[in-house]
Amino acid sequence: MKVKIYNYTRKNIDSLIVGKVYIGHLAKDSATSFLSFTEFCFDSGLPCESMSGKIDGIKLTDLSWSGFCGTFSEPMGLEPFFFDLRIRETAYLDYLELIRTKEK
Repeated sequence: MKVKIYNYTRKNIDSLIVGKVYIGHLAKDSATSFLSFTEFCFDSGLPCESMSGKIDGIKLTDLSWSGFCGTFSEPMGLEPFFFDLRIRETAYLDYLELIRTKEK
């Protein structure tokens, strides 16, 4: 399946990994080319692939929320998928999240 990710973090990201795909550097306000995944996991319709990257030298990861509430996790094979990559800032933790969007 094909996935395209738009960087909406307002920051450059280094060493970005989504699932098992190493992306490397993703400049702020840019997008990846289409990335190939054998499968991309969703939980209750929300993307739940693992992620990590460095922003300003600080490693951020995803929240790894999948499975917290016992919802159903499944791979999806339809294509293509488009996602906005954002930083979710909370009082205790900042983390990366993918938000499904439409082609831009």
